[in-house]
Amino acid sequence: MDYYTILKHQDTGHFLAVKKGFSWTALLCPYGWFGSKGMSKMAWIHAACFILLSWTGIVPIIQIIYAGLNANRQYVEELNMKGYNPVTEIPARDEQHAIEELYSKLRQKRSRRTAEASSEAKDELMVS
Repeated sequence: MDYYTILKHQDTGHFLAVKKGFSWTALLCPYGWFGSKGMSKMAWIHAACFILLSWTGIVPIIQIIYAGLNANRQYVEELNMKGYNPVTEIPARDEQHAIEELYSKLRQKRSRRTAEASSEAKDELMVS
């Protein structure tokens, strides 16, 4: 299982899950990965670096390893600038499972609070 950072938008309350750690997709095609995440500036930077390094005869291996290692962290930073704030980290199989786990934990927390509130109300009635 991988760990996912759960982010919540400060205005809409929308949740997103972003995998922590290494990204194989970003390693294999950094400009495509960044472009698919809406990070066009980073996509163009990686494409330009790849082309320039290839023209000089240098294999851009360091660039693509760097992309694989840092892509998810950079995506979280981009989401922070768009109003998403980290809420928690959850172990999960994939992004969808991480969101399902989050909602499950939120429901458990809500039911515990409801049970505590009803217990307190019963205690108050017994005291009166």
